[in-house]
Amino acid sequence: MSPRDDSRIRHGRAAALLILSFTSGAADAFAFLLLKEIFTANMTGNLALVGMFTRGHYLSSLSGGAMAVGAYSIILWVGLRATLARADDPSGRSLRLLVLAALLQAGAAALWLGCDAEVAAVRLGVIACSAGALALQSVAAKLISGRFGITTTFITGMLTGLVQDMAEKRPGGRLLRSGALIALVLGAVVDTAVIQTFVPMAPVVPVLGVFLALGLLWWFRDPPPRGSAGAPAAPGRGVLSGRRPAP
Repeated sequence: MSPRDDSRIRHGRAAALLILSFTSGAADAFAFLLLKEIFTANMTGNLALVGMFTRGHYLSSLSGGAMAVGAYSIILWVGLRATLARADDPSGRSLRLLVLAALLQAGAAALWLGCDAEVAAVRLGVIACSAGALALQSVAAKLISGRFGITTTFITGMLTGLVQDMAEKRPGGRLLRSGALIALVLGAVVDTAVIQTFVPMAPVVPVLGVFLALGLLWWFRDPPPRGSAGAPAAPGRGVLSGRRPAP
């Protein structure tokens, strides 16, 4: 692979990460505004909301927050375990994870659009599907970003990493982390605007985002390895840096 192709792959994958951050913001805006004030990406926010027992609709927040945290944690564990089975193929693993994430996010949208979301079981099902999708997205994003550790859902961690890079004057991840934070806010803004203008599109925005990111990752996937098996990726390098040319 030529250096030019390697650079093109890196930029394509960075764009996919920004789109996934946008998706997280849109998913959280949809969940908070239409699923009784919970989050499906921001688990820290859910845990805080569960503790605010004087809020209105507390029981709804409690059940929704518990479902989101539970679904996210279980699917996250499954996704992480699955990645250990194919440690030599970070590009392929990230693609497979995002396919499942896209299907789960589409399932959340279909359930919300096709059923009465005021029914508790339906609302909890939507929350579980969306939180599970974002858990798989987090695993895929960590594989893509490698040493930068960008999950696209753990915003406090991204902000901490950004400020640490600035304080220690470390080059590399500042632009990507800044872009991811901005993209998340933009996703929340866009989905909020959609809710104000055409509510049925609200759960569709995150679905479109994850499918778009999936398409980018497929387009900028690693070329087929020479021979029957490729060389393992360097530990912790991730796929954002692309595949290095064979010597």
